[in-house]
This record gives sequence, structure tokens and C-alpha cells, in this order.
Amino acid sequence: MFPARVDPGNFLDFRVQYDPVVPGSHQTRVTARDLSGRAVSLEILATAESPFIEAVPTRLAFGPVAAGEERILAVRVANTGRGALTVTGLETSEPAFAPTPAPPVVVAAGGRFDIGVRFSAPARLGTITGQLSIASNAPNAPTIGIELVAVVHAAGTDILLNASRIDFPAFPVDPQLPPIAAHYRTLQINNLGLASATVLGHSFRILDAAGQPSRDFTVLAGNVASVDPQPRPLTDATILPGDLLELLIRFRPTRVGASVGELVLDLAGALPDLTVPLTGEGVPG
Repeated sequence: MFPARVDPGNFLDFRVQYDPVVPGSHQTRVTARDLSGRAVSLEILATAESPFIEAVPTRLAFGPVAAGEERILAVRVANTGRGALTVTGLETSEPAFAPTPAPPVVVAAGGRFDIGVRFSAPARLGTITGQLSIASNAPNAPTIGIELVAVVHAAGTDILLNASRIDFPAFPVDPQLPPIAAHYRTLQINNLGLASATVLGHSFRILDAAGQPSRDFTVLAGNVASVDPQPRPLTDATILPGDLLELLIRFRPTRVGASVGELVLDLAGALPDLTVPLTGEGVPG
């Protein structure tokens, strides 16, 4: 196109294309020179409106999935800003979860699209967690994290826990405190299947990091805190179809520092152990 001849009294049109990558104000300058070296400059200013990203839900719970099977859930991404939204990355921390479509994905102002997350249940059974990270050019949230959780079970059983792990707040180490003084959390074991499920009695004993019975974590008898808390008897418990079993877990540290425990639920029959990690911290009283 250039050099170009412009006869006296005529004009030359040229077009400047503006393709902003990031929102905000941008400027540039266009300079035209004739053969004698004389120059005319034109300053160009433009503003790219910002996108605003929103994603719902913030947690995908796939529920119980039989080993070898798949389940797909969706996260809806909306652009409520005034500029174009570009989703530049979709990654999961756990390979069993796979997002689609492949980025980049451009969403116009006021638009939306769905991210499909496919969970392919692996051979290992139990609770599997991960996170979906959504990266974009939105200033309000360059990266959004979506929590992912699923429970893998053997065919013919449907056991679902209300928590994949339990993290207790810090608690003071003070032997003078009354026995009821502690932190408590409730773990629900839901039987969504068509057959009864039996939790073997030794499941109600929490082990520490060395594999020994924990002195800091206890599964209590009953489902409410009592003045004189007692450990749950190590007897089998049967959960009928559609019913649930509640376990009250108590944290009362015996020493200052981090406490780690593990609740291993051994269900009779086809379903192997389900493991629930426990953490807490003892602080000076």
C-alpha cells in the first residue's frame, strides 16, 4: 500500500485496528512522511473495557462413583463486565478430573459458557479431591479455584461421607480443663445403595502418624458432646439403605504442636477402606 500517491485536493484513507489483550487505556502514534521528509503525526487513544468473571458453583461434588465409571458436571462461567473475557487456562490438580473445552475461550460481554469436568473413577477406592483452576484476563479474579470431590466405590455399593478430611482449630493443652472441653466435629456415613452396609468395629479407633491409637483424637459414643465423654464401643454398626451413621469426633491435644490422625472406615463386603485424615494443633494453655 505504501508508498502511496495523493494528488492535490485528494485524500488517503487508512484504518487502524485495535485488538487489546489487556483491559485499560492504550495509546499509540501514527506518523506519515512525504518524500521531502515532512511529517504529520496523529496520536491515537483507546480504552479497553474490563471483563468481570463469575463462576458457579464453587464446589463440584460428584458423589459416589463406581470404579471404572465416569460422571460429568459443569461449572458455568459468566462475563458480567463490559469487555471481552478470555479464559486462558483450565487445569486440575488431580488427573482423575479433566476439564473441557480446551482454552483459549473468548466470552463476549454479558456472555457465558459451561466448563465440563469429567471424573473418571480410578481403581483406587475412597475419597478423591482436587481443584479446577480457571485462569483468565479478568482483573477481578485472574485465577479462580473450584473444589472437586468424589468418592470411588466398588460396583453395587454407594457410600458417601460428608467430609473427605477434618481439620480442627487449635486447642489449648491444659489438663485442668473439664473433660467436655474440646473441639468436636460430626462425620456422616451415608448409605445411598440398595443393600445394607456394615462398618466394622475397629473402624472407630483413630490411629496416629505411627499407626498407634491416637491420644488426641477420639470417636465418641453418641452424637452430642457430653460432660463425661466416652469412646465409642468397638462393635460393628449396620447402616440400612437410605440411612446414615453419625460419628462424633473429639479433638483434645495432649501436647503442644501439630497433631495428625487417621480414621479408617472398614466396610464389610466389596467396599475397601475409606480414609479420613484428621489434623489439629495443641497450643500452650
